[in-house]
Amino acid sequence: MGPEPSLFFSYAIDANVVFGFVGIAILLFCSALISGAEVALFSLLQKDIDEIVQKNNSK
Repeated sequence: MGPEPSLFFSYAIDANVVFGFVGIAILLFCSALISGAEVALFSLLQKDIDEIVQKNNSK
């Protein structure tokens, strides 16, 4: 009999594969964060920008 399938797959995954998946997940998270900030910045209206500037000047 061969090894259990779960044990077979644990041998196929080495440290490089794990580090690769973790790296891709981190880069994907950073990309989503930057894309969200870009959408938020470019969706501001001039009225919103003026309110923020006025609020910061009153402090």
